[in-house]
Formats: sequence, structure tokens, C-alpha cells
Amino acid sequence: MERFHIRESVIFEDILPDEYLKLSNAMKVSRSRMSLQQMLDDPPDTMQLIGKFIEYDTHYNDLLYFLTTNRQIKLNTQPVFHWYINNTSIESSCWLLEPILIKHAISTLYEQQGMSLLRENVKEANKFFKLSVKTREDLITVLNRWKWKHIRNNITQKEWNISKINTLKTQQSLAMIDVGISKHSASKTLFTVSQRAIRHASLAYKAWPSDYNQKVLHLSEALRYLFSSNMLWSEAKYGQSIYRIEHWLMGDFDAGPYKNIQEQLTGLLFLLSERKKDNESIYFHKVEAAPSLIEPCQLMYNNEDVPHPAFEEKAPLNETHETELDLKSDE
Repeated sequence: MERFHIRESVIFEDILPDEYLKLSNAMKVSRSRMSLQQMLDDPPDTMQLIGKFIEYDTHYNDLLYFLTTNRQIKLNTQPVFHWYINNTSIESSCWLLEPILIKHAISTLYEQQGMSLLRENVKEANKFFKLSVKTREDLITVLNRWKWKHIRNNITQKEWNISKINTLKTQQSLAMIDVGISKHSASKTLFTVSQRAIRHASLAYKAWPSDYNQKVLHLSEALRYLFSSNMLWSEAKYGQSIYRIEHWLMGDFDAGPYKNIQEQLTGLLFLLSERKKDNESIYFHKVEAAPSLIEPCQLMYNNEDVPHPAFEEKAPLNETHETELDLKSDE
């Protein structure tokens, strides 16, 4: 769990000339920052902490807007914004660092809250992932305004934040799949959502290669092949269904907190055994390769939902509409 600490106090009313104190909210910003600084030393409930961060973010942005629209003001002194995040020191005299760090903290806390809920309430967790994504998108907007930044930290790197956004969007798709499995949603629907997971997981890995992003991409691909196998079986393509499992799903998969996904992946050997038994005693289909699925690198640049290749000729319904309809209650 990420830890935040505001190292240096900033008294904003000492920075501005006296004649501007009544026009600005400098004193309110100072009090809000000090209150947050004290709260971080003994963090309360996560939602309370998020609320305090949001309060400070609002007050600080008001002051920043005031200074931006009154550039003629000569400050008494230039503040230094100094934080510790996981014992790493981050400091700068740039006023844009503060909203970047605030939004990073809010986004991280939303993400942590979502992850903590995955085992008990996936639908609620998904809501926090969306809030985390929105906050980090706001962070990138601020980051784009900081032209002369010199801090070499992940938080100030646009690519890292883009990766985080796509990782969170992957988690949203995985959460939808987990709920969909529990509700016995159609394999076609789950296949579509798994391809969305692959798209975002690929974008996350492209922006910021890491072992974690690679692992999530591997999990998303495994789910796509599982749902593809199920679709093929339902269409009486028994040999192709078995081939999918034998050639793409014979490995160890860790679904983390997604218990329904993990249950599906853990039961693959039993599923394969049952399908082989049925094929050898009833259907007698040749075990052969099915039509290839679109590559992850192609999905990255395709915002449309790509249908399963075996069903392209008889898919009159819009795939996106059908998926949203089936899982609307889970979003």
C-alpha cells in the first residue's frame, strides 16, 4: 500500500502580499494543507482521507487560478512543495507539482479501495476503478501544462500515467468478466469483454513495460481463448474447441482477487478431459486449429469490438450494444 507524507509546510498567506489576502483564499488553503498533513501522519478511514485530499485540491486550484489570472502579483517568496511517497523524496518550486501529487494520491486511494473490495463486491470495486481513471486523466491534463519539469519520478512521467489508466481499465473489464461468470453470461459477451481487457492491457504494457502489466495481459489472453473455446463448443465445432484449450490454455494462471475467474481457470484440465471424452465417444470430430484470433497488437489500435472469427458471417447484432446490454447492471 502506497504511503504519503507532506514533508514541508507551506504558509500561503506569507507568500502573497497583504493586499491580496482578502481577494484570495490563501489562509483557507494553508489550513486545508496543514489538516491534510496531520491526517497523513495517522491516516483514518480511506474514504475520509480521499475527502480531505479532494477538499485541499479544490482550495488549492482556486488559489492557483487566482495567481494565474493575476500574473502581475509579485510574491514575497517562492514556496517549495516537498512530499515523501513511499519514502521517496519529491520536491519542486513549481506550483503544478502540488496538484499532480494530490491527484496521484486520490487516484491511488481509489484504486486501493477498489482492489480491497474485489473479493466481496466486484460491482462496487468497479466504481472505484472508474473514479481512479478519471482522476488520473485529470492528472495528465495538469502534467501537460508543466513544460520544464525535471523530476525523474514515475508520477511525473506521462507514459507511466497512461499505463496506469489502461491497467485500471483492464481491471474494470476483468471485474465485469468476474461478475459475468457468476451470472452465467453468454460466452460471446464475455469474449467481447476479454478482448477489451486485452486492448487496455496491451496499451498499458506498451506505455510502460513491467512484469505486472505482462502478467495481466497474459491473464486477459487466457480468458479470451477460454471463451472462444466455449463458443466453438456451443457451435458444434468440438475438435476446434478442444484444440483451443490444448494449445493456448495449458499453463498456470493467477487471477488474483477474481475468484470466479480463478475457478474457471483452475478447472481447465477437468473441462478438457470432459470435452475429449464426449468427442471420442459421441462426436468424433478431428482436433484441429480454429480460425486465428486477432493479435493483441492489432486490438490496441482498434476501438471497435472485433467479433469472433467463427461467427462473423452470422452476427447481425451489434457486438458492443449486446455486451453493454448484457452487463449494464455491472457497470
